[in-house]
Amino acid sequence: MAKSGDIVVYRRDVCRVKDLIKKYRNDEDYYVLLPLNDETLTVYVSVENAAKLFRPVISREEAEELISKIPSIEPVEVGDRMIENVYRDLIHSNEHEDLVRVIKTAYLRSEEKLQKGLRRSEKDKTYFRMAEKILYSELSVCLEKTYNETEEYVVSQVRLLNAAK
Repeated sequence: MAKSGDIVVYRRDVCRVKDLIKKYRNDEDYYVLLPLNDETLTVYVSVENAAKLFRPVISREEAEELISKIPSIEPVEVGDRMIENVYRDLIHSNEHEDLVRVIKTAYLRSEEKLQKGLRRSEKDKTYFRMAEKILYSELSVCLEKTYNETEEYVVSQVRLLNAAK
């Protein structure tokens, strides 16, 4: 059971548990969540549904392990017609490795198009940004860094790991 001050991931947003309201609606207890990226927003989640809708943020050790695995996570090999469905499924899986897969796939597809003198696809740009936001928002909490510092850290660690190969 979450308590006030805990940081959790609700769907795809990192939130702080502000409070637990007893018998808020229909005689049910509700958590009050504040998304860290938009503290003007307040989310109410019934305690009964909380187990399905949110989870704790990963630990620093789990984050470091994920970062160390990034070079070995394979991008998706799929054609343009199916890519949006694949991206959507990967993002909705709520698995960190799937977010990395989206980022790598969109990046590599964009680079390939740029090398051919073509424009990057809007789908690749959109899902790249979405996956980065979800992943780096959570990693920034467990690594105790800002979003930008987290992005720089992950990129530098991946470069070091790739150079060591």
